[in-house]
Amino acid sequence: MKKLNKFNQLKLSIYEDKRIIIENYQELIDITEEQITVDYYTIVGTFLKITTMDDYFMEIKGTVRQIIINE
Repeated sequence: MKKLNKFNQLKLSIYEDKRIIIENYQELIDITEEQITVDYYTIVGTFLKITTMDDYFMEIKGTVRQIIINE
């Protein structure tokens, strides 16, 4: 996995309507309906899906149970 430089800080925002926005990500590592791993975040839940994605922005919808920060 590439290291984030100081100008591209990874940002994760959680919204009430079962939506997560991740900005400035480097790598989508794994995706299933129950788990999505992006850089050092692992999002665990049910019915997870990526609804919008480009080179630096990702929107995830579904029921989130836990967000794990991997070191």
